[in-house]
Amino acid sequence: MLALAVSAQSSLACPDCAPVRAARAAIAADPERWLYAFAVAAPFVVASVVIALVYRAGAAKESRPWR
Repeated sequence: MLALAVSAQSSLACPDCAPVRAARAAIAADPERWLYAFAVAAPFVVASVVIALVYRAGAAKESRPWR
């Protein structure tokens, strides 16, 4: 059990180990990596735009003194 704990900690402490290099190479070799990045970022961008529009609509509504 102690060997597993040491192994787990050494893998966390090693940013340039063989598995990390293999993962980086796999990501770099994937031709659709930008599509995946866009798919992850798109919902956050859309939500930010919607929130900004709703905030501006509410701010404009509050600035009208006659309503």
